[in-house]
Amino acid sequence: MRSLRPSWREYQTTLQRRRARSRFMNICLRLGAVAAVITASAYGLLTGLAGSGCQASHSSKAVATAPAAPPAPVESAAATPNATTEKSPPPTSAPPPSRPIATEGTLTKMELQPIMGTVNFTNLNRRMVFFKVDGKPYYAETHLDIALQKRLLESMDRKNSRHIGIVALEPHSGRVVTMASFDKSEAPLDPCLSDAYPAASLFKIVSAVAAAEKMGYRAGTVLKYNGYAHTLYKKQLKETDNKYTNRISFQNAFAKSVNPVFGKIGALYLKGEALTRYAESMGFNSPMPFELPLPPSQYTSSEVPYRWAELASGFNRETTISPLHAAVIAGAMVNDGQMIEPTLIEAVRNEKQALVYRSEPRIWAQVMGPDTVATLSRLMETTIRSGTGRKVFRNQRRDKVLSKLVIGGKTGSIFNRAHDARFDWFAGYAHEKGGAASLAVAVVVAHEEFIGRRAGEYARIAFRHYFEEHFARKEKAGDQKSAS
Repeated sequence: MRSLRPSWREYQTTLQRRRARSRFMNICLRLGAVAAVITASAYGLLTGLAGSGCQASHSSKAVATAPAAPPAPVESAAATPNATTEKSPPPTSAPPPSRPIATEGTLTKMELQPIMGTVNFTNLNRRMVFFKVDGKPYYAETHLDIALQKRLLESMDRKNSRHIGIVALEPHSGRVVTMASFDKSEAPLDPCLSDAYPAASLFKIVSAVAAAEKMGYRAGTVLKYNGYAHTLYKKQLKETDNKYTNRISFQNAFAKSVNPVFGKIGALYLKGEALTRYAESMGFNSPMPFELPLPPSQYTSSEVPYRWAELASGFNRETTISPLHAAVIAGAMVNDGQMIEPTLIEAVRNEKQALVYRSEPRIWAQVMGPDTVATLSRLMETTIRSGTGRKVFRNQRRDKVLSKLVIGGKTGSIFNRAHDARFDWFAGYAHEKGGAASLAVAVVVAHEEFIGRRAGEYARIAFRHYFEEHFARKEKAGDQKSAS
């Protein structure tokens, strides 16, 4: 695993170069019946927008800009039932385009990103952020739920943790409602956006999608393994069937995070090409469209079968992911298999209240079909009921808020190389029974000498607080409707 600090410094150095280049970009706007071409000066892109292009009224419609390309879609099981080659074949169809639901503003997320990299969005206690670019004032309005953000910050165990990163977003819109973090290092990073954390068993989500799509696995598919559930020796990757062989359903292997089952899936069936293809289809090694600088999650392939086993089970420190990316993946389970581009900033305006940027919900990628969505939902909900997430959510049925929710998740844990910090993961979702509201949450905690508050506990706090407020608003609206 890469060290946390150098990775972040290197990334920040790259951002500085990008910011310098971005100050010479040109943005063209068409406003109503009047066309104007605006040349950005050496003092910054936004200065040009504020000085000439952004004097149009808020009701004027800007020219829509082309969205960033999403990752390639996964291939169905019927397309390549026995693919074994190392190199990925060309896609059988073009990637699904991002689809804007609204078209306002002037800048795309990726154009806004280097500018927002100069603004501090860590642990905000208000939705509106004021900042300046070359002396010109701007206002950014976020999607944050400040009450939820405050609740999570107050709950953080700073004594026993080196890093904490909590991201919560609404899966259908991609709106980030919480981005709360803590970092004890001398050169602080934002754990919510860092790709320095090993994905560990969270990667079993990717492997499970691949097994369902490519091999036709369903929740009840019976699988076999020998030895212990949480080890991964080469001898455990053999197709052995004797009196010591354990039989387990696919959903329980996932829920209990059984390494040799997923190791065999990777080494014997999916192999290198399919693992890479599905990892990249779910956003690894690709820049994610977001308003703030965000390094891509990392996945490195191999030609070694045992390495395929390590990758598929998450039994390695080289596959890394950010909490934001993990939340986007979890959200796909309650959004018909679609990963939605995350968005933190609702709008950016200049000093004259002219719109510079407006967020637009967009589909980043369709990563699984309806049958796979149903299977993965079963796997993740079993994790909460009887798997590795059972202890944290054990009183769900008796809780007045959580009892109204369907909750699914995946846990993961792994030590760093120095064995002085243990990374603890939770990524999952909750949606109301019989309703439309849903929330995806991803949490990473780096525990030090003692295990403090676990990642799943923060997720439980987030689910409970968010839906308690949701149900209160819903009840109030119902009372007002009855009174009228």
